[in-house]
Amino acid sequence: MHSHELEFKIRNLSTVNNYRGAERILIELKNYSGPISEDQISRFCFAVITNEQVYNCYNCKGYLKIIITKYRDLIDDSQYEDILEIIN
Repeated sequence: MHSHELEFKIRNLSTVNNYRGAERILIELKNYSGPISEDQISRFCFAVITNEQVYNCYNCKGYLKIIITKYRDLIDDSQYEDILEIIN
């Protein structure tokens, strides 16, 4: 996945309207190995926190845990805490 595709995935995550779509995006983001900025990870966290499709999906929570662990140093503490509440 290229960096411009990452932008589309993050944007799509905030608007996806079913858990399968959210799961598919999270799998792609989990497997993404390219660079990610603090701004991108912040938008990702906002999308996760505001889209109930993500936190209503059991598998999404597992992928989400992997992603936030991978990018912990870039995630704002308040967003990190909000995501941990969603996971648990």
